Amino acid sequence: MAVSAASFRQAFPEFASGTRYPNAVVDFWLALAAKLINPSRWGNLAETGVYLYAAHNLVLERQAVDAAERGAVPGQATGAINNKSVDKVSVGYDTAGSAEEGGGQYNTTIYGQRYYKLVKMVGIGGIQVGVPMPTASANEELSSQNAWVGPWTPNFPNMNG
Repeated sequence: MAVSAASFRQAFPEFASGTRYPNAVVDFWLALAAKLINPSRWGNLAETGVYLYAAHNLVLERQAVDAAERGAVPGQATGAINNKSVDKVSVGYDTAGSAEEGGGQYNTTIYGQRYYKLVKMVGIGGIQVGVPMPTASANEELSSQNAWVGPWTPNFPNMNG
């Protein structure tokens, strides 16, 4: 999986500004995402997962930078805003309708919500840990020698006689 700031910016043109989203910061989040996402588990969705994870964190990073520039505390955690008032005018949104259940901090950006949705889909189904990958060619049959025999269990004597 070859991801770069250039390929990320092509897939997500809203992050095209090298001033607002410097290459070093984009590369940092892409590299971290690539370490966290297992390509053998994610398959052809791995690159998308890396991009969404990076985009989510780039938005949060930008919010922190903007807060610092205003003299506020950078990186202060906030949830989704569901009501705001200015003088006698008020507006509210149903944030529960767009939030991913159990998504926690990933619900703070649309990229995080998309990433979390993929995480749940990729995580469906069982996985065997420690199983060697089959190396048989297309013409060979896989033998049982590649099968996982399960955890070691001690041989207890038969207590039933």
